[in-house]
Amino acid sequence: MSNKNRQNAKKTTIAQNLNEITLMNYYNWLKLIALNIVKWENVPDTIDIRYLELVLFERGNIVFFEDSELGVLALPANLSGRFDVYGIPNEYYAYSAFNGFTNRNLNKKNSVLMFNNYLRTGSETIVQTYANKLANIDRSIDVNTSAQRTPVMVGASEQQKLTMRNIVADYDGNEPFIYLDNKIDLAGLKVFNTQAPYTGDKMESLLHAKLNDYLSMFGIENSNSDKKERMVSDEVNANYGLIELCRSIFLTPRQEGIDKVNKMFNINPPMKVSFNSELNTLINGTQKENDNVENEDEIIEGEENE
Repeated sequence: MSNKNRQNAKKTTIAQNLNEITLMNYYNWLKLIALNIVKWENVPDTIDIRYLELVLFERGNIVFFEDSELGVLALPANLSGRFDVYGIPNEYYAYSAFNGFTNRNLNKKNSVLMFNNYLRTGSETIVQTYANKLANIDRSIDVNTSAQRTPVMVGASEQQKLTMRNIVADYDGNEPFIYLDNKIDLAGLKVFNTQAPYTGDKMESLLHAKLNDYLSMFGIENSNSDKKERMVSDEVNANYGLIELCRSIFLTPRQEGIDKVNKMFNINPPMKVSFNSELNTLINGTQKENDNVENEDEIIEGEENE
């Protein structure tokens, strides 16, 4: 491989690594958010809440059953056998991917199936989609910012290429002084201004908008607006209906499941599930009606235009 190809390959590798790292960071962050939207209470010690939510996130279903030695467990379910009139399997088995544990004798009489949502699907694809969106926007901001820092291209002879590359490296490394060989023919250099427009602020707004879309999908309250002018309370609360409905997407099937689990296995005190938020907001039900509100046109201070 020639030096030129080797250098181009190195640049490509660096860019690809940054792309992959950025994507993985967003994926992990968004996944952690999705795994922490639900608050569980009074769960038996034999059930790992983290693993429970992870299985629902990845597979869309999990089965609760009682093992004679280990107690009440919640493990992935392999749905097999014939289905009832509502599309729920009559028989299935639970397994552990870590130690080979299985229970192949489960049915609706001795176990409870719980689903992530009414589609009985996981949330993996949602996180993957938005991680890609956010990573692409984030990396685009990096590229646009770099274009502002070095908005020029330099034309040089083949003999001067290495020298110019070292000069650019010093510049990119924030060297306070750049020393040049007095034999360098500066008169022979050609500099071209790329005049790259700065779009970082617009992409930053787009980044926030996509993140807010994601948060709304999981029932998490957000500003849903980057407007800098003053906003009335009705505008701020405009997405509360969507937020409430999105919460029920995840809470309702879990609540239906634990009601059956509590009854079948006599869990006492009974397990509870709720949205994991303690903010004093209207949608959380902790804010009293009309509390400290003088009228419906109350103005909420936003960021002022400078």
